[in-house]
Amino acid sequence: MTSVPSKNIWIRRQQCPCGDWKCYVTYEGDAEETSVASELVKTESVQSEAMVAPYVGMVFKTDEEAFEYYGNFARKNGFSIRKERSRLSPQLGVYKRDFVCYRSGFAPMRKKPTGEHHRDRKSDETPRSFAWALQTFIRFMKGRCPQTILTDLDPGLRDAIRSELLNTKHVTPIWHILPKVSSWFPLQLGSQYAEFKSEFDALYHLESTEDFELRWNQMVSIFGLGSDKHIALLYSLRTSWVLSYVRGFFLARMATTSYSKSVDAFLKGIFSAQTCLRRFFEQVGVAASTQNQPHQEMQYMHMKTCLPIEEHSRQILTPFAFNVLQHELIVSMQYAASEMANGSYLVRHFRKVDGESLVIWIPEDEQIHCSCKEFESSGILCRHALRVFIDKNYFQLPEKYFVSRWRRDSSLVFYDDHSIHDNDDEWFQEFQSLTETLFTESSLTKERSDYVRRELTKELTRLLNEVRDMPESDGAPMDFTLSPTG
Repeated sequence: MTSVPSKNIWIRRQQCPCGDWKCYVTYEGDAEETSVASELVKTESVQSEAMVAPYVGMVFKTDEEAFEYYGNFARKNGFSIRKERSRLSPQLGVYKRDFVCYRSGFAPMRKKPTGEHHRDRKSDETPRSFAWALQTFIRFMKGRCPQTILTDLDPGLRDAIRSELLNTKHVTPIWHILPKVSSWFPLQLGSQYAEFKSEFDALYHLESTEDFELRWNQMVSIFGLGSDKHIALLYSLRTSWVLSYVRGFFLARMATTSYSKSVDAFLKGIFSAQTCLRRFFEQVGVAASTQNQPHQEMQYMHMKTCLPIEEHSRQILTPFAFNVLQHELIVSMQYAASEMANGSYLVRHFRKVDGESLVIWIPEDEQIHCSCKEFESSGILCRHALRVFIDKNYFQLPEKYFVSRWRRDSSLVFYDDHSIHDNDDEWFQEFQSLTETLFTESSLTKERSDYVRRELTKELTRLLNEVRDMPESDGAPMDFTLSPTG
């Protein structure tokens, strides 16, 4: 804070509570008045501490909701905001908007060749920059392109993927689509929106593309959306988000809403808005190492059926994959399998007249293929295939149906060739024994488990920081190598 005397009037300048170094608040008056103003600012600052500050990753359904939130936050912290620049796409409408302190200066203007002024809307997120990022990623992967890639609806990124990843399936998860639907159509459809949303959800889950095309046209006609630009956009992108169009491409269940929620919960548990990038990756590594411990995993993998297939799978799969397979096993009990003359099966739910799935069984190679293509999409067998395995009295699933993605013994580990293979050091075995005992004791109650997870994360982070302060090399090379069991 600076004070400048001017004709017996004190002018005080204090940085604006918004935090922008270019913004400041000016107070004029005698010493007593200035003191009161200063105390007022302090009081407002104390009161504002109760409200959670905005953080990167916050999601709002509409522009208005975001503006209202930031407006309330600003008022509680002693300043006001206004809308500044925005970005507009013919397909998406306004897809980015900047809110700034009302004291902040305006964005610089520049002249067009014609002499007109317009706002500078340059951004790092352009098709060119996206293309460079994808090219760099491919070089890092030694020329190998991914089978599938999941993104949001960003048009620049979509164009870059089309040009750089020609043989990669581009998928937009439904959890990127639904917020758009919730912001685009409620106001337009009014009381019809609930019915529209129900039909939209049903369309997403249809198994055949032919059924989707037919019912989509019917939905557009019923709700009078033939000229709506958002409906046109969703339809033009249907091959990237509709289930019947992406079924069969390997997605590892990452396009499901349950995956989105689990990742969100995981990330919120290990970092906050104040976490720097380096600490973020450290916390992810520590949390992943902690959760990958066998005893830590097994305590949350409870048996729910008496099927030998379940017990066998529990010893092999990660908790996430086991829970999915376990659910499919339980639901498979509600299905009946009818064998056909060619050895294939029609599997149907006991309450549904239509919607059966065709399961092709090849006994010579123990191969099974279902028309729902769940295994091809997620790497986990579906309820229809499991129904056939159960009917054929399988006690264990063939090894080929435990893909490496979901096996607990396929993790990437860090080890030293000299100490592991030559057994020169015993600290690794001692640490492993101590860790095993710790997780055995902590798995007895949830209170113990929560305590160990919390304290162990803090201690490992502290040790990691201390180790980083030590010399980086003592002559013994260390390598990142796949575990012999991976």
